Amino acid sequence: MAAALRIFLVCLLLVGNNRLFGQQPTSSSPFFTYSGQVSVQGEWYRMRSVGADIRPRRPDELYRFMGSGSIGIKGIQIPFSMMLANNQRNINTPIPLDQNLFEFITNPVNSVGFAPQLKFGKALLGTYVPKFMHFTSGDIRIFGLGADMLLAKKWRVAFHGGNAQLPVAQNPVLGVIGAYTRRVYSGKFGYGADDATHLHVGFMRSSDIVGSVPELLTQVAPQENLVFSVGGKYKIGSAYYLEGEVARSAFTENALAESLADDNMFAGLMPFNLTGRLGTAFRGTVGRNGKVWSIRLYGDYVTEGFRTLGYPFLQPDQANYRIEPRMNLKSGKITLSGAIGQRINNVSGLKGATAYQLTGMINANWQATEKLTLTAGFNNFGFRNTVRNDTLRVENVNRSLNVSPIYTIPATRYTHVFNLTFSRDAFDDFNLFTGAQNSNNSVTWMAGYVLTWNNKPLTFDLTAMQFDNRTAVNFMQMRNLTAGTAYKFFDKKMNGSLKLTYMSNAVDFAEPSRQLMLQLGYRYSIMKKLMLDTGGHINLFRFGAEQPGVRFTETLLRSSLTYTFK
Repeated sequence: MAAALRIFLVCLLLVGNNRLFGQQPTSSSPFFTYSGQVSVQGEWYRMRSVGADIRPRRPDELYRFMGSGSIGIKGIQIPFSMMLANNQRNINTPIPLDQNLFEFITNPVNSVGFAPQLKFGKALLGTYVPKFMHFTSGDIRIFGLGADMLLAKKWRVAFHGGNAQLPVAQNPVLGVIGAYTRRVYSGKFGYGADDATHLHVGFMRSSDIVGSVPELLTQVAPQENLVFSVGGKYKIGSAYYLEGEVARSAFTENALAESLADDNMFAGLMPFNLTGRLGTAFRGTVGRNGKVWSIRLYGDYVTEGFRTLGYPFLQPDQANYRIEPRMNLKSGKITLSGAIGQRINNVSGLKGATAYQLTGMINANWQATEKLTLTAGFNNFGFRNTVRNDTLRVENVNRSLNVSPIYTIPATRYTHVFNLTFSRDAFDDFNLFTGAQNSNNSVTWMAGYVLTWNNKPLTFDLTAMQFDNRTAVNFMQMRNLTAGTAYKFFDKKMNGSLKLTYMSNAVDFAEPSRQLMLQLGYRYSIMKKLMLDTGGHINLFRFGAEQPGVRFTETLLRSSLTYTFK
């Protein structure tokens, strides 16, 4: 990794032109500067079970290197971030047996990114999420290069290209279905900055490279996607604004299917075949931002054929609209916020019954006195389709209420903080046959106490919780009690903490499962910029009536060394 960083810096110096950069070097500026922090982290885990073979929940060993900050080379600023791990494994990718440096850095579980600051913007190198437009690249991560520029303080030009997915050969013996390399290009062009009045045109083109694996994958089809989008924002005075975006997509579920004549608006830009779909998406906002009251009116609509690989789980053929008011009263001592709206699924009616979902919520925070603070919230979510008095009828309502007062008693030697939380969740299913079985109601009580010594760095905390969940099938009750303390030694350079937790979980008042956990923490400031942080826990768990005689012990140790550069 160090060698790759040196190569990157040398190349940047060779091709860079100092006139492009916002901060010009001077004879007095240092040649090399650095600010930020780097951290080396390690985890060690063991599990031992008795009475049954229980699968460990973590890898035995895990090491990470993390860093973020900015490198300066004779006045040229290069912000960077990186996260590297030795455990090259995720839900889609098997453990690579042999990786070169480039494959290691581009592995999806790693992240390495540089953003050299230019006078008119920044370059993008490495792993990034180019959120240029909402309906185009979305939140997809790409390893590649690009730029984000504001020319003449008014023209926005941004682009990024690279790979969003690594190739994985299929292996039926190991259960690996495989994956193609996914190449993605995205960008936007327009007038105005993102946080001001602007009008932008964006695009996203992605394609799976069939030749990136030795053979065609039997369970995965190569896909292609092309999206064009137009969006903008218009500010009316200092408080009001309008914002919106409309997009058109062409999506191919299988690029190897039989081709069709290119008679759509994307002809020549992407091949179209029997698995192709065309779709449209729209979203718009009208809002007001103020010190006392604000409001936001939002709506969106996505047709049945719209697809974007930037949001692979975006549900098509649906519409949303909602109102979101917010108030700030009594010089900030009372804040109120809420939302009410409706979501409509299957707007086109192509899939049978159309479903309606009513959503509403309200949150309040009240600073009643200097000692008492009260927060409360209520959420409502309703769902129903257009079928009435039939076995296909679907209707349910989910309601959630929570209230939490906090009371503080300051004193000369001690400070006492008491908090109480009550929450109730009710799910009622009004279906003709499954309603009684699906209804679900739960109540949670939580009480906490924190004692702080004002003349010494010592704290003590105690938390108790009870959770009751009742369904038509069973009743579950969970109880939890946690006590902890922390103290700072040697002029607060060393911090030690201890926490003990006991939990029981019973179903239908049968023999409960029991858990006892001991957590230890240690933090020491070795030097002004060097910090050692070590912690771990021992977890003793014994199953109750569901698995009599089965128990396991878990031990976990974490340690990190962090150095901060100024």
